[in-house]
Amino acid sequence: MHDLITWVRGHLEVILMCASLGSIATLVISAIGVPWWIARLPSDYFARVSHTDLRAATLRAHPVRRVLKNVLGLFLACAGLAMLFLPGQGLITLLIAVTLLEFPGKARLERRLIANDSVHAALNWIRKRAGKEPFER
Repeated sequence: MHDLITWVRGHLEVILMCASLGSIATLVISAIGVPWWIARLPSDYFARVSHTDLRAATLRAHPVRRVLKNVLGLFLACAGLAMLFLPGQGLITLLIAVTLLEFPGKARLERRLIANDSVHAALNWIRKRAGKEPFER
């Protein structure tokens, strides 16, 4: 433990620089990527009774694409959780993460998130700026 503390003290500038660059990268990626992803989703995405068609298409997708999609979703989920306590679009980033990840109960969780009036209003505001129809509930 003493060696770890000594190492951190010796590399504090590098650690802080990497943390700062990571924070800036996350900010830029979320500022550009989140609105782009929201605009790509169909307006009835959250209103669908089931995501069976989407799930079947996902299973037919290339395995590398599925892995990358889930890794990106996991990264966005972590970033969204952090943004709940730090500056950023935490709930919206979490919603995008949920749309990317594959897990049981996904459709139910998405509907629960979109049922939040502030999340729904924020998503539709972003879609309006992109010239897209608002999300159906």
